[in-house]
Order: sequence, then structure tokens, then C-alpha cells
Amino acid sequence: MSAKLRGRPMWLAAVVVLVASPFFGIPSWTLSTAVLAGIFGLAALAVNLLVGFGRMVNLGGAAFLGLAAYGAVLGSTQFGIPFTLAALATLAAAALVAWLAGGLFAKLPGFYFAVAMLGISSAIQGVLEAFPSVTDGDSGLTTERTLPLGIVTVSSNLAWYATIVVITVIVVGVVHWLVRSSRGRVLALVREDPLAASVHGVDVLHVRRVLFTVSAVLAALSGVLLARWQGVVVPQDAGLVQSVQLLGFAIVGGLGSLAGPVLGASLLTWLSTATSGLGDIELLVYGLIFFFVVAFLRGGVAGIPDMVRTSRLARRLGLPGSPAHGAVSPARGALADEPGSAAREAAPAAVPVAAPGTGRRGGGGSGLAVVSLSKSFGGVRAVNDVSLEAAPASVTAIIGGNGAGKSTVLNMISGVEPPTSGKVIFDGRELSAGDPVERARLGIGRTFQTARVAPDLTVEENVLAGAEGLYGLGLVRRPGRPGRPGRDLADRCREALRTTGLEHIAHRPMSEIGGGQRKLVEVARALALRPTLLLMDEPGAGLSLEEISVLAGLIRGLRESGTAVVVIDHNLDFVADVADRGYVLELGQVVYEGDVAGMRKQVEWPAGSAVAAAGRGGVAGE
Repeated sequence: MSAKLRGRPMWLAAVVVLVASPFFGIPSWTLSTAVLAGIFGLAALAVNLLVGFGRMVNLGGAAFLGLAAYGAVLGSTQFGIPFTLAALATLAAAALVAWLAGGLFAKLPGFYFAVAMLGISSAIQGVLEAFPSVTDGDSGLTTERTLPLGIVTVSSNLAWYATIVVITVIVVGVVHWLVRSSRGRVLALVREDPLAASVHGVDVLHVRRVLFTVSAVLAALSGVLLARWQGVVVPQDAGLVQSVQLLGFAIVGGLGSLAGPVLGASLLTWLSTATSGLGDIELLVYGLIFFFVVAFLRGGVAGIPDMVRTSRLARRLGLPGSPAHGAVSPARGALADEPGSAAREAAPAAVPVAAPGTGRRGGGGSGLAVVSLSKSFGGVRAVNDVSLEAAPASVTAIIGGNGAGKSTVLNMISGVEPPTSGKVIFDGRELSAGDPVERARLGIGRTFQTARVAPDLTVEENVLAGAEGLYGLGLVRRPGRPGRPGRDLADRCREALRTTGLEHIAHRPMSEIGGGQRKLVEVARALALRPTLLLMDEPGAGLSLEEISVLAGLIRGLRESGTAVVVIDHNLDFVADVADRGYVLELGQVVYEGDVAGMRKQVEWPAGSAVAAAGRGGVAGE
């Protein structure tokens, strides 16, 4: 029986215990407390969706909660709309507003997003307090403590609890569908490295916008339920204190966990109830819990089983799942295991003889043409009037000293940076400036000077995430991209792993492999796209001689399959071994264009030039 199947009974047992816990006679854990905890758990799930799965720190998680609560109550009490219709209209309005606002907020990086959400939450509370004629100010709006659901009206505590449990199960199922499997891998790549995701075809802003919208709808749902459960809604429900509390629920429960926010909300709501008569002791308890979680339980309450399973005591006892029990690295089964895979764990990497693709996606294109490309950073001209070509079924090298502009040229070709002037033409089509997603969809792959991978995924999951990036989250079919991954996607990823000699470590977490192998993982991820043009930024840096041999075989195989390859590297011997022609850059300008033999002479003479130093194997510094 697999570890996944073994774990399901434990999770089911935990769910049963949690659902039945209000009937166990636990002090202060009553049906009323459990209902409140469930509602807060839904709101914490909304926060967790942004913070845990999207790494978008949300300090205004209560904004949509408060707005929806007021919207539903105002609609049903002052405008006479049936509550069910008012609630549905409120959720639809929340989705629309979030989608429109998400177009702006999704562009904000890091702490700017956090501060913007904090400002929105505070502003909404201020508006609700500023118009007492509509909102009744600080005293809030009152409503019935019932939940009309069409032909059924929920009124008793037991009925409320059963309803909240059902809603929570449905919501957790929807979130699970959104963040697991292929969507989860794409989210992980976006979360860990948005740039790497974009060059593999992921529309990062669209993904963040989707997360923002779904999170807002979940928060709005919890707001509607909270208003009817409490029988009153006040401006503070949309404010800073409520927002921080929801974030605290998610952190204590476990960010990035499906069950964590519900567990965190249950624990802290119970503690708040249990210590409500102790005055300031309640704040002390809260503070100690947060300190303990941050200092010792980075995975929150939901991460305790993993922490126990990997503890020293578990290793000594040989408990199932511990390293001593043979579970050094989890095989999460993104690709089906093949017979003998365990036996190959220590097998040396095989030198490939062909690339994984069986043909060019574009089919008979004219390749790459860069025309008069220039780039300025402030007053510094990093690249000046560079023109170059890369024909199909050829390997083109770009070499030069540190600061020559090589990586900047590659960034402009791949759309990572927009050029100041000039244009990039691929297969006869001029490409938009600064649009890596467009290039990925056209069959342009990219690797980076330093491997950009998702550390919390396995080797195979990283490769799959890159290949699946073209499909986005797959919620709806969007123009310019396929609707669902093809059946051959897993086969392509397996082939890419075999080609790069990584199949024997496919199930290893990225945290367990070295820098050289990480570079090969990035190459495998690009190969799984079956690119028509592959841009490689110093692929040999940090690789062993054996790994460089594997890489050279890969590049030759790509050329034989019809792919155009552009390589930047400081290792002149490696470049001369694989390239058909080359360009030498110095101070942002092309100083040589021609065959490899001439390129070697150019960089080896005059002996004192910066390019010559790079050609003798200088370390990358650009």
C-alpha cells in the first residue's frame, strides 16, 4: 500500500474527530464556539490561498469579509431583497470587484501588495464608520440569527454547525482542486520564481489575479455567514484587527496547508473563549502561541505530523515515513514509477545521443534574427546596436568578458527585459518587447545563469511544472493557449529526465541535489517544452566534467532534431566543441561574427583583452 493510501485513513480519522469534538465535553468547546471557528476557518482559508499558495502577503483579509457582510445585511433589511438572493448577489459583486481590482493589485510586488491591502481594509472600515445613516456607525447593523437556504432555514446551533461543516468540506474540496496536481505545480513555480514561470509560458499576473478573486469570494462567503450567525455586523469586521487575526489563524494552522487554517481558527477561537474571563491573560496566551509557532513550528499545527515523522526519535524507532525507515525522499508520483527505478537511484548519468523532441514545433521556420538591439540602464549603454542570427538546426555561441552584455542580450531576446531600441524576429514574426509568455508559446525556451527552480518540489515536479506552464491554471480555455495538457506531456517529461540523466533522482526534493544537477533540471524543464529555439545562459557553469559531457551531447542532439540553440558560456573549449558559429561581445558591441575557429582566434588574441580572459575560463560575473 502506498504512503498516500496509508495516510488517508489517518486524515479521515482526524476529520471525524474534529467534526465530533463539540460533543466530547471539552471545556469551552461548544457548538457555538465550533460554528464561529468554522466561519473564521473559511476566512483564514481565503487568506491562506494568497499567502500560503501565492506568497502574496495579505494584511487586509477582512476587507471583503466586511463588505460582503454589510452588503448582504443591507440588501435583506433595508431593500427587502430575500436573503438568499442578497447573499448570492453579494458574492457575485465580490467576484467582479475582486477581478477588476486584481488587475491592479496583482502587479504589486511583495510588501507593496501587503501595504495596499492594509490600506484598503482600513479605508473600508473608515467608510463604514463615516456614514452612520446607512451603516449605523460603530453600533453596526442588526439582522436575524438565522440562515435561510431556500426551502430550509437554519436556526438551531446544531443545524448551524452541520451547515458550516458541509460548507467547509465543499470549500476545502474546491481549494484542493485549485492548488493540487498540475495547478499546484504551476502555483509552486509562480510562488518560488515568477520569472522562471513566465519564461515557461505562465501568465503570472493572471494566476495572481485568479487567486485574488477566489480568495475574495471565500472571504465574502465567510462574511455573509458571520453576519447571520452573530446577528450583527460592525465596521471592525472589515478592519485591521480582524485582518491580522485571520492571518494569525492561517499562520498558526499552517500556511500552504488545506486543513491548517481551519485548525488554527479552531485552536485560537477555543483559546479566546477559554481565556475570555482572564483579562489581559488572553493577549499573553495569544502572544506566546505566535512566538512558539514562529520559533518551533514553521509548518504550523498541520505540520506537526511531518515534524514528528522526521524527528530524531522517529529515526531511532524506525517509524514508518522516517528517514531511518527508508523514506529519504518522498515519491509523490507526479510521473508513474517504472520498474527498477529504485535500483537506479545510484546509477551514473547516461550521456544522451538525441534530444527528446521528435521535431520542431514551428516546422521549417527561419529561426532567430536580432536587429540593432540596444539597452540602456540610466546613462549606461549596456548593449549597443547588436545584430545576430541563429538558424534552425544550428548552435550559435555568444561569448565575451564580464560586463560585455551577453546576459542582457539574452534577456532581451527572451522577453525578460524590453530593449531600448531594436527588434527581435522569430520565424519571420516580430516579437513584442518584454513578453516572455509570448515567446514560450511560440516555442522559445530559456535557462538561466543560476538555476531557477522551485525548491519545495521534486525534480520531476519541477520539470512537469515548466511543461504545464503553457496551460496556466486550466480554469478556462484562453485564446492563444491549449485548453488542457496533452496525454503525451508526462511522456515528454520522462524523456527529458532520461535525456539529461536525471531519471534516477526524479523523486528527490530539489533541496537534496547539488548545483550542477539543478542546472540540468532546468535544462530538462526547457526540453520538455520541445522548444524550436533554446536560449542557454552559461549552462556549463558549476557542472562537473561528466555533467558537461552530458550537456554537450544534449546540445548536439537538439541541433540534430532541428532546434536552434543560442549558448552563452565562459568555457571556450566547451563552446567551441558544440557551436557552429559565434559572436564575440565587448563593451556591449559585436566585435566578431563568424565561424568557431575565427572566434577562438578573436578571444585568444590580443592576450590582454577582457574577452581573452573570459575565454580562458573566467568565472561568470554578469
